[in-house]
Amino acid sequence: MSHDEAWARVAAAHTGIVTSLRRDGVPISTPMWFCVVDGAVHFRTPATSKKAARLRHDDRIGFLVEG
Repeated sequence: MSHDEAWARVAAAHTGIVTSLRRDGVPISTPMWFCVVDGAVHFRTPATSKKAARLRHDDRIGFLVEG
């Protein structure tokens, strides 16, 4: 699969799994709707959510596109 084919597949999807880390290092996976704009994945969550708190503490995340 070429780079362009991979991005086309990601852009055609709408749900992904975001995995972030709790303070104790345990991974937490949650589904997220997302969109692709200019070759970047964007998603949104309220600033008061647990997910946002985990990202403020440790900005490393994993992202899996559902196919």
